[in-house]
Amino acid sequence: MCALAAEQEPLHLSERHWRDDASWSLYAASDLVPHRARADVVLVGHAFSPNGAAVRSLTARVIVNDIDKAIEVHGARSFTQHGVLDQGSRVTKMPLLWEYAGGGPGTSNPVGVPPHARDIHGRRNLPNLQRPGVVVIGPDDVIEPVGFGPVASGWPTRRQKLGRYAATFPVNDWHRQPLPPDLDVGYFNAAPFDQQTTALRDDERLILEHLHPEHPHLMTSLPGLHPRAYVDRPGEPPQGVPMWPDLLWINTDRCICTVTWRGQVPLREPQEAGQILVALEGPHQTLAWNDIEVLASSSGVRLASGRSAGGAMGEIGFQAPYDQAHDGDSDVRDEDDPEACTLPLSVSQDLAVSSPALPFATVPASQRAPPSSQAHRLADLPFVQSAPYAAAVPTPAAAAQPPADALTATTAASLVAAEPALPFVQGERADPALRHQAEPSPPGAMPAEALDKVLRPPLVAVPPALSPALYAPPAPERDAGSPPLTAEEPAPPAMLGPLARPDWGATVPPTEEAPEPDTQANEPGPLPAAEETVPPLAAFPIERCAAIAAKLARRPADCDTILKAEELTPKTWQWLHVRRLDEIQDEIARRKKKLLSAYDAAYVAALEKERGPITAGEYAQLVIAAEQGQGQAALAELGLPDESMMRIRRVWLERIVKDKKAAAEVRAAMRKADEA
Repeated sequence: MCALAAEQEPLHLSERHWRDDASWSLYAASDLVPHRARADVVLVGHAFSPNGAAVRSLTARVIVNDIDKAIEVHGARSFTQHGVLDQGSRVTKMPLLWEYAGGGPGTSNPVGVPPHARDIHGRRNLPNLQRPGVVVIGPDDVIEPVGFGPVASGWPTRRQKLGRYAATFPVNDWHRQPLPPDLDVGYFNAAPFDQQTTALRDDERLILEHLHPEHPHLMTSLPGLHPRAYVDRPGEPPQGVPMWPDLLWINTDRCICTVTWRGQVPLREPQEAGQILVALEGPHQTLAWNDIEVLASSSGVRLASGRSAGGAMGEIGFQAPYDQAHDGDSDVRDEDDPEACTLPLSVSQDLAVSSPALPFATVPASQRAPPSSQAHRLADLPFVQSAPYAAAVPTPAAAAQPPADALTATTAASLVAAEPALPFVQGERADPALRHQAEPSPPGAMPAEALDKVLRPPLVAVPPALSPALYAPPAPERDAGSPPLTAEEPAPPAMLGPLARPDWGATVPPTEEAPEPDTQANEPGPLPAAEETVPPLAAFPIERCAAIAAKLARRPADCDTILKAEELTPKTWQWLHVRRLDEIQDEIARRKKKLLSAYDAAYVAALEKERGPITAGEYAQLVIAAEQGQGQAALAELGLPDESMMRIRRVWLERIVKDKKAAAEVRAAMRKADEA
């Protein structure tokens, strides 16, 4: 279980970009939003190879509530001017920024790798991030953007939610006037659509694959802590303020996550007198106002109602309007003027130990960073100073640490481990002088030291559910022949989509000695066990294998039934399928695609047999959704598996070329969708 960090992350009153440069993607979205229609889950940092072994690729995966998202992470790759896929050096970690995914100007990911850009040598660089199961045939293939990070407010997928207000909406000053009654509040959600959920719990379970430098398969949960807030107005009884979590922000480099809680307090006028008191409740704990008064009695803070209260909780006044809080990027407070702003949330070190209402222990003073003068002045108030962040964990090219600000009632609770066995460990905060030095500057030309054989694609789009045995796998010794990778080594992409699949060793950690990566990547897979009958290849032509793969992708829960009907076991099926996929890749290497076309056609036909024909309107819907970065959601809406997008598009492109009627239907459907 995650442990509460001694110091909480600062609130973000505006968007924070990587390198503090608005031309880069977001490090953190603004906390200053009126409402989030759904809860956001976002992740920044790096993906990490198992046990630090250098790999060609791996699959990073996040599971939170009903969110289950995987991204294939590749090292440097590019197509030569002759159309040959050139693999670069292996990697031990890779940034998960949008700059390393597909996209480019005019797409849903404006900072991504443009699909048709080439360097001075005529090479097309491929992006490092893509959806699982995507296969790139040649340098002209386009793959949709994908990422775990927050989406900037000015990007198309959010901007389009403003509708007719897009040209005039005051992005940074929305709080100065009432919101339009018909505004789509989904605009304020910063997570990609497939990382939004209906609600988050205070004890939410998190499963992370290849997103922790020490634990390739990590399962943990939030500690079950939650804030209890009360409004205290002059001459009125206190009023409880319901609060709910609407943002989970995970930083894999710092091994922390934060939960943002939100509550709404109606005001009669902008300058209404009063204050909000916030205390922290433990699991299954409920604090009444009397408990708040008891906790507050030790500090002597004067309540708006006239009673004497203390500093065992955060005190947030009403008299710091948003106009003061958000004036450009100026977040500087006057420490000598206590009336100029309200007090930030912090935790009393003494109360954290003695009071049952604060169920977390403080960090020893020897482990805490020296407090600032302002931190000393506010030491009595709520969520105490932070233990340093892990020095052993690589620090991302993070935006400069945002200034602390407390003009909203949102608390960002960093989670670090109480002991090394826990997932989020603590260490030293990174030296600000070293910020931004770890990351390469995308987009740049990829290194191409050797041309390796094209790897076969994965068998399924998303890896199967984790088994308990994978949560804490044994740590094999690192292969001495695998060169270490510095933070500067992976060159960011300038394009997208792979011919490659993740290394088998990257998705399932080896239990014994790992074989040499090249050998492992190039072999078609082991034969089934001796007691299993090896099926004749002639009985399973490529079309039959494609149909089986389509059924398994669409109905993964029926895997045993589907294979039994085909008189196959999981091992024999894997062996058969890998052999057929190898044949496709070998043919692609010879600049032919007859087998791929046959596989795609049979795959799509099997999908249509189960769910009905894919119409021209549905194909147009998929194309538009892919351009907007919402291809996965569109596939789910149409009852199609995640990995089917490129196969459907290739089949329809071929159909459009050969069938003028089909081409006209697609054009009409596209026009109709654009008009809508």
